[in-house]
Amino acid sequence: MSRFNLLTDTWIPVAPGPGKGPPILVGIDDLLRQAHRLGDIECDSSSGTVAIIRLLLAILYRSGLGANFGEYKSLWKAGQFPMDRIECYLTPLRERFELFGERPFYQIAGLNIAKRTPASKLASELSTGQQERLYAWMQARQMSEMDPATAARFLVEIQSFALGGGNSANPIVSGNALTRPNFEDGPVARGLSVWLSGHNLFETLALNLTPYQAPPDDLPAWEQADPLALLDAPSRGRIDRFTWQSRMILLNPPADDGDPLELPQDKEPSVNASVKEMLFTQGRRGDKDMIASRDPMAVYYTADAKKGTTFLRLNPNKATWRQLDTMMALDAKTMEGTPVFEHTAQLVRQKLLDPERRFALNVAGLVTNQASISMVRHDRLTLPAAILADKELQAITSRALEEAEGVASEMGRRMYLVGKAFLPPFDNPSADDVRSLIEAVDPRRAYWPRLEPPFEHFVAALPKDREGALKAWRQAVKTEARRAMEEACSQLGESARAIRATAKTSFNFLVDRDEVAAALARAKARKKGAKK
Repeated sequence: MSRFNLLTDTWIPVAPGPGKGPPILVGIDDLLRQAHRLGDIECDSSSGTVAIIRLLLAILYRSGLGANFGEYKSLWKAGQFPMDRIECYLTPLRERFELFGERPFYQIAGLNIAKRTPASKLASELSTGQQERLYAWMQARQMSEMDPATAARFLVEIQSFALGGGNSANPIVSGNALTRPNFEDGPVARGLSVWLSGHNLFETLALNLTPYQAPPDDLPAWEQADPLALLDAPSRGRIDRFTWQSRMILLNPPADDGDPLELPQDKEPSVNASVKEMLFTQGRRGDKDMIASRDPMAVYYTADAKKGTTFLRLNPNKATWRQLDTMMALDAKTMEGTPVFEHTAQLVRQKLLDPERRFALNVAGLVTNQASISMVRHDRLTLPAAILADKELQAITSRALEEAEGVASEMGRRMYLVGKAFLPPFDNPSADDVRSLIEAVDPRRAYWPRLEPPFEHFVAALPKDREGALKAWRQAVKTEARRAMEEACSQLGESARAIRATAKTSFNFLVDRDEVAAALARAKARKKGAKK
């Protein structure tokens, strides 16, 4: 039988180091051993990257790392993973990481379903039916077959990111008939995943290895004695969540004669298997209890007392930097602190981390339409560590974002007045017509993307020069608002009607909310005096 072991065979794409060329493939052993020399994981899809990070964190926790902050300090100071401890954990479990075998990794041995499924079903980004294809390279290959490395990446990814919807088959496992519900979402399919990237892969994994004392029954999928016993069980903890088996899968299932389909029948073990078919149905049911077991890579909030706690989803119309105050949970009444931010703040307070050190905040997620994916997005924002540790800096950041949102709202109001003056009948056009015009020329579509670089400059300068950074940010907001308004109005043309409509607005904006309040007070006083 062909062999492919995820510990020793190469399947994870990583950057060889800053400026050292394209990604290379490594196995888990080499990745952890060389993590301090490697760059970040670079899968084709951000959801693949997230799923592999979750897998690696589970291994590190089970290796006895990150159990408490005292032990964590020693790990961080060492700057690399203690391979003796990791190997002590992994060595007895090596057979559990075989992609094909008696207990195949992230799969169900002895699974039997009447209908076989093409292996391309593993690739959640690959369309089926009328769904738009998101990746041209997948379309070109049609993904009719996969090499083991590709199959391993998609296998790990789909267990976390599988989308619910549709009927699942009732399987037989080792002669026992099971009843499965309709397909349900994987544990992170609909929410945001948040993580920090450091200067190398060791730092990335260590920053997200937030201290956690696992209960005895919080085990990863490969250690669970009977996966079938957990099909309807709630989460045991974050390790269990990180390796959640949302689908029952068996790659290259046996044919009627008992031999695996499409596997070379060599006498010697081989990694050249071609994965074309699989058995595939609903696995473990989704755990909706967000109180008992939090996912440390999610952002939680309480909408109201009736709806309770839920997780933040990707907003396709709002980039990550515009939601930074939400991510940092500045509103303690509704938002909950994200472990990786709290952990990094503690590293700064304990003087293990220079406040001026910069890290990349990664926010990735899917925009979904029922059981299909319409967008996969991965945003990165460079932040100094001080922003995560200093409440005053966070408050200034929140104020800066509020002011930019206030200007955007004022831009919309002014464009509405322009639209009313531009569209016939000039005294009272319909609200729908005005909104359609604004949608066509909306200045905010240019305003927000142009503000992203100034915002990164703002947060980078903030720890050293609070007043200067805020002043430069406000000037950037004014400049980009004026520029976007002028461009939007220019799209109305140069007719007398367009000139009259444009003349009814101002291209100058007040940014500081205190200045805005003072200006409104002055306007109110003038209006009151005019009435007298």
